[in-house]
Amino acid sequence: MMPHIATGLLLCFLCAPQVLAGDDSSVKGSELPGFMAASAAVDAFFQAMRAEDLDALMETVDVPWFHDGKKIVESKDELQTQFGGLLQAKDFSTIKATVKQVQAFGPLRDQASGQSGELLKKMAHDSDLFFHLEIALGEKSDGMILLVRVDDGKAKVIGLRD
Repeated sequence: MMPHIATGLLLCFLCAPQVLAGDDSSVKGSELPGFMAASAAVDAFFQAMRAEDLDALMETVDVPWFHDGKKIVESKDELQTQFGGLLQAKDFSTIKATVKQVQAFGPLRDQASGQSGELLKKMAHDSDLFFHLEIALGEKSDGMILLVRVDDGKAKVIGLRD
């Protein structure tokens, strides 16, 4: 029975992300190695989104990029083109993100399945962190997951799933 529960939870995270409830004073997963640097990268990512500053946004991300469970973007130029189009298409000046939970990929690796899971297995490191977020944009609220890699104390967002 336990493997089915674990698989179900992973599918929720990878295939149809639902933001987990958490309290604002203590994020579950904040004890994980690299959390502070990764958290700062997530903050910088959303600051750049709010400012609609493509150059600043590109400073917070890196490739390979996990693109919504559908593909891996290998080129920073391609990623910049995609983010440029996104910033032109929507007003992100009021976007707010609340971290609900953070998990390392390593414990989830064996449970990753489907197209999304296979892509993650190809590019994600066991120490990469999933930031489960609640996103508010205007009157709309939804869940999102950012994948963050910390390397030599420097963190970059390397994927997202909304």
